[in-house]
Amino acid sequence: MTTLHDLDNGKYLSDSNYISNSMLNLYRASPLEFKAIFLDGAPFTSPRTASTDLGSWVHESILEVDKFTERLVLIDQAVLSSSGSRAGKAWKEYVTLPEHVGKHLLKQAELDKIMAIRKSVLSNDTAAKLLEMNGHNEITLKWECQMSGLLRRAKFDRLIPGLGWLDIKTSNCIDQGPFLDSVLKYGYNTQ
Repeated sequence: MTTLHDLDNGKYLSDSNYISNSMLNLYRASPLEFKAIFLDGAPFTSPRTASTDLGSWVHESILEVDKFTERLVLIDQAVLSSSGSRAGKAWKEYVTLPEHVGKHLLKQAELDKIMAIRKSVLSNDTAAKLLEMNGHNEITLKWECQMSGLLRRAKFDRLIPGLGWLDIKTSNCIDQGPFLDSVLKYGYNTQ
């Protein structure tokens, strides 16, 4: 039986009853880490980088614009270091303020980049039509594999009934060859 679920990322990642592609990748890379996280209950933390943050912010700005807007906080320039980086005492105090916890703390230039990418995606006729169609954003599909009997799960950026799904990715490659290389490097073709 296949079922759809509206799970936030934390609940999705912590569900060890259903096997995901990410779990299989982790098992292939490090069976010991897989055991520690999914069998022994160690916390699962995904490494954050400027690139993964940008991808997450773009993703949310396209698929969940209300959530993105609600979580957006433009950084007060006075709390940045003299070089403009997120460092120093003022920054450490700023990020721990209750009104900033769980928010997207963005510099104006970062927000401008996110909004430019969003505008580019939405100005593409095909992308705009697919995003306007009746569908489900950030939806989890759970099923029992008919071949193995294993319980499986996948999270789709956008599922369009009767048509398929969309997976939104950011890339610094716009030429076909380098873009395909990045697809293979990051395993986008297996997600």
